[in-house]
Amino acid sequence: MNLLNRGRRFPFVIAILAGLVITSSPWGARGAGYNRNEKTKSPSVDVPPVDSTATAQAKQSVNAARDAVKKAEDDLAAVTNKLRSDFNASPDMTAATAEFKAAQGTYDKASKPILDKVHDGDEYKAASAAHEQDETKLTDLRANSGSADAISELAMDAMTQASTMTKLESYGLEADPEVAAAKGKMLQAGAKIAKLQAAFNASLTQNAEWASAKKALDDARQNLETASAALRDANNKQAAAQAAHNAALAQQQKLNQEHPATPPANQNNQNAANNN
Repeated sequence: MNLLNRGRRFPFVIAILAGLVITSSPWGARGAGYNRNEKTKSPSVDVPPVDSTATAQAKQSVNAARDAVKKAEDDLAAVTNKLRSDFNASPDMTAATAEFKAAQGTYDKASKPILDKVHDGDEYKAASAAHEQDETKLTDLRANSGSADAISELAMDAMTQASTMTKLESYGLEADPEVAAAKGKMLQAGAKIAKLQAAFNASLTQNAEWASAKKALDDARQNLETASAALRDANNKQAAAQAAHNAALAQQQKLNQEHPATPPANQNNQNAANNN
């Protein structure tokens, strides 16, 4: 029995065979060249992520390093102040300080009548009055937003008058032998204090407690430099990653515009039905 005869006797066989032919077609049931139920996609670009973990950790390290530097500075200052307090209370420094104060008192006592005489002179009075007037005008100009040129001119004149007053005092003091002798002793006493202080400063490096605190500070500062360098490196890497991310994202957006995705036909029909 041939196929035609079988089809006449069994019409459902023809229907089954026709369905198999249609559904097995590579072009789909409607033979339109593609399956309309499949969604076409835009070309994709690999968009790298941006990880900020390293930067956040580097910032924490820098903050911790800064705290360590501050603590080390405070520790060194505490040690230095303690040692300086002990030094100032030492017999040598106590005697040098007392000697300087005595010499300064003698100088001030000898200088007073000389300065009183200078201050009573006409030249000094004129310079003092001019200086006072300049200062009063300057205060008024600054309070009322005066011109910069006027303020500058008055300030320069005030400095000139003050310099004249100082020179007149110096000339009067230098001309008096008693004042000059008292000044010499005061300078000698001051030089002795400076010498003792220089010796103290030099001795600090020999003190074990101070040296330990100084080393801790140096190490803390070095750690801060290292942490800061690591943070700069992390920031640079994150910036580069962000730039690559932005470039890839822009490229993907461009591709999406050039090759828009096509939704499946049944979805279009459904959307149309929903709109209706």
